[in-house]
Parts: sequence; C-alpha cells; structure tokens
Amino acid sequence: VAMGAAGALWLTFEEFRHRRTKAERQGERFWRLLQELVSALEQEEARAHVDHLRRESANAHAFDASKAEVLGRFMGPVFHQNGVDQAWMDAHMPYYLEDPEIARLAERLGELCSLGTLGPLAAEKGRCVVAAGLEGEAARLNGEKGVLRSYSEAGESYEVAFVLKDLGSVSVSLPVSSLTLLTVEEVLESIQQQLGVVALPEVQAIVHRLRTECKSQSLFLHRRQGLDAAILKPVFERHGVDSKWYAHITSAVGSKRPEVLERAKRVEDLLAYTSGDPEHPLHAAADAWQPAPRRPLEERARVRPHEQLWEVVDG
Repeated sequence: VAMGAAGALWLTFEEFRHRRTKAERQGERFWRLLQELVSALEQEEARAHVDHLRRESANAHAFDASKAEVLGRFMGPVFHQNGVDQAWMDAHMPYYLEDPEIARLAERLGELCSLGTLGPLAAEKGRCVVAAGLEGEAARLNGEKGVLRSYSEAGESYEVAFVLKDLGSVSVSLPVSSLTLLTVEEVLESIQQQLGVVALPEVQAIVHRLRTECKSQSLFLHRRQGLDAAILKPVFERHGVDSKWYAHITSAVGSKRPEVLERAKRVEDLLAYTSGDPEHPLHAAADAWQPAPRRPLEERARVRPHEQLWEVVDG
C-alpha cells in the first residue's frame, strides 16, 4: 500500500513537472514570437512605411483602417514561420503579461503598430480640442473646436485645423496652454448641438422642396447629397470625425443615455424622405395604400405566363 501511495505521488509530481515545463516552453515560444515581431517592425524599411502611413492618416481611425496591409508585409512572415496568426497572439497575450520581459515587448509592439501621440498633451493626431485664452487676432478662435495635426517641439505649439464659417478650413499654430482635449462624449454632444442647424427654416425649406420634387427615396437621397456636403460634412470635419464614427458612437453612448438617441432621431427625421410626422402627406399616402385584391385561382390559371408573373410581383 505504501509503495502504491508513493508511486501515485511520484506520478503526480511527474505530471506536474511536465505541465510546468510545457507552460514554460509555451511562454518562451510567445516571448520569441514577440521578439521577432518587434525586430521585424524596427527595420528601417518597416519604420519608413509606418511613418508614411502616420503622416497620411488624418486620425487614429483612418490609421487603424489602413495599417493591416502595411504591417502585414512585415508581420505576416513572422506569423507564418511560427505557425500562428494575429488572432492567436491577441487571444494568448493576457496569459503571459505577468512576465516583465513579455510585458515590455508587448508594449513596444503596441507602440510600433499605433499612430502614436503628439506633444505634451499625449494626444493622437486627429483628436478634437477647444481653444481658449487667446488674445489679439487669435481671440476669435476662443471657443472654436479644432483638430490636432502636428506638434512642433521647437515652437512648443500645435498645428490645429479649424473649419470656420466665414473662412472655411484654416490651420493655426497655437500654444499648448490654449488647448483642451475633448472626451468622446463631449465631442458627440458638440456635434449634436451643431447638427441642430438642420431645424432652421431655410434648411427645412430646401428639404421640403426635395421631398415634393422627388418621386422616390433613392432620388431624394441622391439630390440631398449637396445639402449634406454643405451642412453635415463641415460639422463632422470640425470635430475630426465622419458620419460612420458619429453613427457608431451615437449607438454606443445612446445605449446608456437615451437622450442621445432621441437627438439623433430628431435630426434623422428632419432630413428624411418622410418627416417622421404621422400627418406628413407621404406618411398618409403610405398608410392609405392597400394591395389590389387577388383574382380567384381559377381565373389566375387562365392568364398568360407574363401576366401571372406581374401579378406575383404586385402581390
């Protein structure tokens, strides 16, 4: 019995040692993968391609949308040689971050794959800021929303792009002390406030005319593109985002704040083919429509094939 118990303990210890050794081997494999990826992206050619993409990208969203193709040229061969892919690495990363060396390599890899930050604000290119405290000719920018474009260490200032009502798009160099970063929620709130311009009588007059002249929703949306470019696009550009970002953030924030969805719905109704008002003529016409009664089966059996096809479509 004693020998049997000792044997069982020995086997248990052997299994434990084997498992520990296997875990260590997996950790070493993961460490080696990260080291090879970092080395690949630190090559001069890789850095040149990524830096070019950073300069060309207006914001982090644009950078992330384009980086897969650029990074894939240098990371792809490393993944292939190790028999894994990006998804495998991302899924296993949390299990190995307790290792200081792996955590260091993971942080470095993240830096090489990201848009990076600008200056003392530690903000990504394309972040929305609001100007304040400016004097002289620049005082007209106080309260205006702008977008970070670059940072000059020599001048200790940011280049900020503004979309002004009277001047259009302008870029101005401003000191760090005059700029405040806006949070995602603050950007969304500012956009929704400025989109309230669609309720102005002159804007609604244009929308009403388009509704009256267009016989279909597709034609209405096509002709509304000019209005969108004149009214909606400048609001998004002023905050460094686009309509896709707005739709995504509205949905995310609106899940916790119903008033956000209500404001977005109001803007949609004001610009829609139908106004959202049950009394609107197009709604009344839709409610009054009734399908034509189908003919009895014996009558439909006697019609020619092309007549039967049209009846199926109508029904």
